[in-house]
Amino acid sequence: IELPRGSRVLLGAIPLEEMDWYVSPKEKRLVPNPRWPEETALFDLWCDLGLIVADRVVAGEGSKTYGILSVILQAYYKCEYLFTVKPGSFNPPPKVQSAVIRLTRLEQEPEVDEKLFRKIVKATFNNRRKMLRNTLQLFLPKEKLTDEFYQKRPEQLSVNDFIVLAQHIQKEKNS
Repeated sequence: IELPRGSRVLLGAIPLEEMDWYVSPKEKRLVPNPRWPEETALFDLWCDLGLIVADRVVAGEGSKTYGILSVILQAYYKCEYLFTVKPGSFNPPPKVQSAVIRLTRLEQEPEVDEKLFRKIVKATFNNRRKMLRNTLQLFLPKEKLTDEFYQKRPEQLSVNDFIVLAQHIQKEKNS
């Protein structure tokens, strides 16, 4: 694997409760060691996660496991499922399987207000069986939610759809 000069790679097992630290690249910066120079961004993250969480990270639109974690991480990283790790690989063996995934930082971050983006993704997936026109009333007036697009459910939107949606809502709020 070739990495840009000065890049750092983090390889490790991440407990589920720590995942949020890795999800917020701007707020909590993906530089795990304070001795590293600030301009040294974490380019490549390989981690061992529980199989269910790993499936959620790499899930694509339309799947049952596609959700908040998928959209937020995939907006900033290329997410790859590398391989499954059987419980017998550990001593003592855990009761669950795990998987190794790879997160590679995208060259270009989405041009979107990250807090608003996260709020939209969370609001829509927290009501995943409702159409967007219902959950997005938190962000836009009802009369602006008449387009056919707003009759979709969140799992039907791509990561790019969520980015464009956040940009649209931001523009509406600023006008």
